[in-house]
Amino acid sequence: MITCTMHRGHNQIGGSCIELQSSDTKILLDLGLSLDSNIFEIPLPKDITYEQGKELIESSEFTDIPGIYIWDKRPNTIDAVLISHSHPDHWGIVQWLKPKIKIYFSKVSLKLINKSAELLGRPKIQEDRVKFFSPGSKFIVGDLEVMPHLVDHSAFEASAFELTDKNRNIFYTGDFRQHGRKEKLWDKTLKKVKQPLDVLIIEGTTLSRADETPITEKDLEEQAVKEISNNGGLAMIWTSSQNIDRLVTAYRTAKRTGRTFVVDPYTAHMLKIAGQSNVIPYPSKKFSDVKVYFSSRFSSYLVKQSSKKALYEFQKWKITKEEIQDNPSKYFMIVRPSVRDFLNQLSLENSVLFYSMWDGYRDDEKSLRFLSWLKEKGTKEIVLHTSGHADANTIRDTIKTLQPRNLIPIHTIMPKWFEKEYSKTKILQNGNSITLK
Repeated sequence: MITCTMHRGHNQIGGSCIELQSSDTKILLDLGLSLDSNIFEIPLPKDITYEQGKELIESSEFTDIPGIYIWDKRPNTIDAVLISHSHPDHWGIVQWLKPKIKIYFSKVSLKLINKSAELLGRPKIQEDRVKFFSPGSKFIVGDLEVMPHLVDHSAFEASAFELTDKNRNIFYTGDFRQHGRKEKLWDKTLKKVKQPLDVLIIEGTTLSRADETPITEKDLEEQAVKEISNNGGLAMIWTSSQNIDRLVTAYRTAKRTGRTFVVDPYTAHMLKIAGQSNVIPYPSKKFSDVKVYFSSRFSSYLVKQSSKKALYEFQKWKITKEEIQDNPSKYFMIVRPSVRDFLNQLSLENSVLFYSMWDGYRDDEKSLRFLSWLKEKGTKEIVLHTSGHADANTIRDTIKTLQPRNLIPIHTIMPKWFEKEYSKTKILQNGNSITLK
């Protein structure tokens, strides 16, 4: 017997959390913050009080599950948490869990999370409370067998989870898509899923715009190459430093247009972690066409939060503002508001900025000021982005291929879309369950 309980995500994007309870095991699939949460505003685990923890639950910042948090004196109810990938809306609450609850990460995911925490002055997730898994290799949690499958997503080394107690089969997609740089991976994964499938827990992030055709990473590359080829100034891209697919797209664009790819130290660290076990470009002898620039403000911040070692690890591949200013048409840079002091020393006439993140982030006051300032300096802005999530047709094809006995939507504001598409859909309100006997 397995019981599935929705804790968060039935009508919400971000903050996903669903519980599976077998005969003698209880696990959570993901445990993340809401998309609008700011982790820097949450008290550190070592400092948090009962009153602050209670307020986090009451405000829906944290998922309400009895006994799992360090301030909660009630008995713990969960054995483990399986984290699908490194986006905070899937893992961001785990540091406030009681130490005895094991957390399962892929090694690269945890390295990305902890390096980011180190550079930004946040506490790391302690490895002594972590169990590592590798996509494609089974592991056991209590009486549950878990097979993690590598998926195409905007987070590096994201996983879907296939789970069984020998009697029932469950497949949790996590966040996935089929239009990134691993576009063939999803079809291969679906062929591996055991049948019959009792439960499919599937995301539906993009369904509010279900009529849109997804843009592929290859499409973005072609568009960027075309725009840069028609532009004689500096080329820039504002994107997440953990969106490795997008960084690879930017690198390939730079290479195809005869430009040097220029990144900041934070991005360099993320690329190095991803590149240590994969063919990912990062500042090194192997990729001599990747350079690092050092903004005074951002560099000072990194030294204050981390160490000089972290800052100067890529000193050998440094590029100066003078080198860029002398011939801006030779460079393609990663930028963000925190490096404005560096950009202010450059001529940005005839430059181009590719805005390559979710459009909702543009509404932030800091973002609006930065984009307005670039425009005043002579920069042309071009939106160059695609979702990290599956489009409607990919979701339809997934359901058609797997034909689950029960379908549970998650990570969506359009759960009723699934009801119209598939008669075996079970919309679980937060706190509700279904039991498979």
